[in-house]
Amino acid sequence: MNPIGTETMSAQTDRSDIKALFQRAARWVLGQPDLRWVILPPYDIPGIAVVGGVLVENVGRGIARNVKIDMQFPHGSSNIMHHVQVVSDDPYILRGGGERHSFVTLRLREMHPGSTVVVYFSSHAVVVPEVRVSHFPKVSGRVGA
Repeated sequence: MNPIGTETMSAQTDRSDIKALFQRAARWVLGQPDLRWVILPPYDIPGIAVVGGVLVENVGRGIARNVKIDMQFPHGSSNIMHHVQVVSDDPYILRGGGERHSFVTLRLREMHPGSTVVVYFSSHAVVVPEVRVSHFPKVSGRVGA
């Protein structure tokens, strides 16, 4: 193994970690939203179902507006969600998917600092969903006015 290559790889990883830390600190200081998500470990009820979930949290100091949470089973998977339950601190709308589908799309008009959304689902097999979380600020003013 090349020790120089190993050191370079480690230094690059350290730099990206430091950059991410500074970006998070800047969002905190500027009072911006910072959405983080984690896939919860599956819980297998033998012979009945596997329950999984995704937790999304706004760890920033600002309100995240127009939040979209997309959760989808991997392409090529024949598994579907048999039950879906959403527990949210802020109001949400189920925009697509859900029970008897392999995806869920949620929208939240606002996600306040410290608030969480948990999407629980059940399936017949352990399936790790692909998750995408995004938000964009409210557009101020009218376009073309």
